[in-house]
Amino acid sequence: MFEWFRDMGHELSGLDSRATKKERMEKREQKKLNRFIFTGGTKALIIALGVLYIVMAGSMIIALRGVEETAPHIVKYIAMSIIDLVVIFSLIFGKKKGEIIALVGAFVFVVGLFLSTVLA
Repeated sequence: MFEWFRDMGHELSGLDSRATKKERMEKREQKKLNRFIFTGGTKALIIALGVLYIVMAGSMIIALRGVEETAPHIVKYIAMSIIDLVVIFSLIFGKKKGEIIALVGAFVFVVGLFLSTVLA
């Protein structure tokens, strides 16, 4: 909407608005080519939330360790933490295949978290 104002500003300062528009379009296309599934911000958010879950799960495992009949809960936290670690490492170190693994792992994690909450 405000591209007209930007183009007028470029024209008044002596820049070729068509060339700058072409450069902006090339930058957008390059960003699209560099991104497969997740953007950088999304990766950072998923990694941060994953680390938060691992810290939470670790503290729950330590808290439940001395209580009787909590073995299923401890196993659930361990399994979900393993899935979470796979997602984190595939986002950090993987490119296209890593992002696919992270997407599938995130889906499995969310479904597992939902089912463990509903069924417990």
